Amino acid sequence: MGRSAIALAVTLIVAGCGGSSSSTDTSRVEPSVTVTSSPTFERSVIVATNSVLQSFVKLLVGDSAEVLTVIPDGKDPHDFEPSARDISVLNSADLVVQNGLDFEHGLEDSIRAAREGGVTLWTLTDNVTLIGDDPHVFTDPLTMSGAVDSLAAAVARLDGVTVDAAAARSQLEAAGTAARGAIAALGSGKCRLVTDHDALAYFAARFGCTVTGVVVPSFSSSAEASPRDLEAVRKAAGNARAIFMEEGAPGAVVGQVAEELGIDLVELRIHALPADGSYTGYVAALAGSIAGALS
Repeated sequence: MGRSAIALAVTLIVAGCGGSSSSTDTSRVEPSVTVTSSPTFERSVIVATNSVLQSFVKLLVGDSAEVLTVIPDGKDPHDFEPSARDISVLNSADLVVQNGLDFEHGLEDSIRAAREGGVTLWTLTDNVTLIGDDPHVFTDPLTMSGAVDSLAAAVARLDGVTVDAAAARSQLEAAGTAARGAIAALGSGKCRLVTDHDALAYFAARFGCTVTGVVVPSFSSSAEASPRDLEAVRKAAGNARAIFMEEGAPGAVVGQVAEELGIDLVELRIHALPADGSYTGYVAALAGSIAGALS
């Protein structure tokens, strides 16, 4: 048994965990499961940095590995800072799966230290076709499909882990087909997106949408808009139905622009899983939210 047999006196955020919930939002996942004893794992441990990557890993390995995550479901990875418990989880993994391209900025030092300590690291953005330096590849299931073989090879080296790459690709293809259908139902040229920051380029390119304006032209939701940015997005959003922003991102400036233009402000759960905790469900929810707002 590998590193996963090391006892952990930590709080583990396990598959199917979620952020804070409200009484009116039934789409949220139930709160995280807390382990307060010192468990050992009979299966190999894969730690994905966030819940969306966790769901992608589980699409490949099912229940043949213990798939954990560090960043809580719904938490913006751009500004997450790890606790001592989170660092312990990373150091005790058999494999760490990260997004890359500065997406998990606050985890970079901890991941580097874990790798130097002997933990194997796999990076999503090293294994897909990128759009510039945009890290939000997970919004497109077919771009994610391009990473399946590489990730499958990495996890297949772990003790007792089984992978069905063909089945995973089939599910990703089906998710893409369903999302394309939801967007196509809007009509040709109707999927015009104005966003709080650059987060939907992969989704837009795959499913025939056009990003017509970005409030903050940055890949990070923690960046701030300049007066020039705001003036540009006011012009771009003149005929828009809505402005889309990441759930949990700073929304005062975006809300101000939406109010000025008299259009809806729609929160997208870009960093959160739906109730079923699956990656395919995540894609369906994202496409459904966008299509619903533009209908």
